[in-house]
Amino acid sequence: MENVEFDMTTNAQKGDHKHINSHEIDYKFTSIDKLLDDFEKDIETWSES
Repeated sequence: MENVEFDMTTNAQKGDHKHINSHEIDYKFTSIDKLLDDFEKDIETWSES
C-alpha cells in the first residue's frame, strides 16, 4: 500500500522529513498552515498517480 506521511518527530540526525511511499524526503517546517497545505498537495499528487 502506498502512503504519504509527514514525520515531525524530534530526531536530531534526520531532521524534519516526509515519507512518500518508501522514500524519505527532507522537509523544512515553517508553519502549521504551510505543513497542512503541503500535505494536502502531496495527497492530491499521490492520489492522481
